Amino acid sequence: MVLHAFVAERRATLVLLSSPWGRSSDTFPIYERYDLMNRREKIEAMLLEEPGDTFLRYSLAMELRKAREHDASLEKLDELTHDETPYVPAFFMAAQQLTDLARIDEARSYLRSGIDEARRQGDSHAAAEMSEMLSMLGEMGEL
Repeated sequence: MVLHAFVAERRATLVLLSSPWGRSSDTFPIYERYDLMNRREKIEAMLLEEPGDTFLRYSLAMELRKAREHDASLEKLDELTHDETPYVPAFFMAAQQLTDLARIDEARSYLRSGIDEARRQGDSHAAAEMSEMLSMLGEMGEL
């Protein structure tokens, strides 16, 4: 079995070449592809083609959070809150992340802005969730 790694169509791929007859790999090769890219790399690659895609940008922020790259994650979420049509879930996720980081005042600020934006967009469910979180944060110190 011969093992080759190559980049094709902007995707890192591992290809195992083998022959069912035990001959060299260049005779009747069977290709088994194994994707080497992690989720974050896939999202980043897709963003190269669709840089304005809101869901991909949000997904990247969530991947950065998982990787504990909080500043980068919060920067991406903040960008989403300043789009022409702000992405309401970004306010809530930024507030949750800031709360986890004990940055309560900043979290409250995102929640207040998010509640206003959710109401502007007619998303009463998101406004209610953020209002509940804001109320909970009121118990964590000065408002």
